[in-house]
Amino acid sequence: RYNNLVVTVGQLLVFDFKGTTLICKALEIETISLDKLLAGGKEEGHKNSRGLLMSQTSIGFDK
Repeated sequence: RYNNLVVTVGQLLVFDFKGTTLICKALEIETISLDKLLAGGKEEGHKNSRGLLMSQTSIGFDK
């Protein structure tokens, strides 16, 4: 559903989770090189002001 969505630091994301509307804010974004990932290499994330959500994207939540 959110595949290929560009997200920026500070952006609000609103979505439904089991009937509850959640409003989240992107506080920090780390990106990796897709070319290096597809080539089988390992790469550490780099802080960035924006990123692209993909099916492999990992998202952490804090309350």
